[in-house]
Amino acid sequence: MACNENFIDALRHEYERLGRMLQVIDDGRWWTADDPGRAKVTALQERAAQIRAAIDGIDKVVGEIGR
Repeated sequence: MACNENFIDALRHEYERLGRMLQVIDDGRWWTADDPGRAKVTALQERAAQIRAAIDGIDKVVGEIGR
């Protein structure tokens, strides 16, 4: 049971971290120029793809619970 609770707590923690990060980003208003630089945008897009892939993997595992 503790393992299940640890997993849920870990997901909740990461969810809260992502929420705080999105508040900081605030729809891109934190950029100091209209064009923040392609390298920065590309790096952020790559990280977003990694997050998406990780969430897809977790979703698959969670969907298989109890089967």
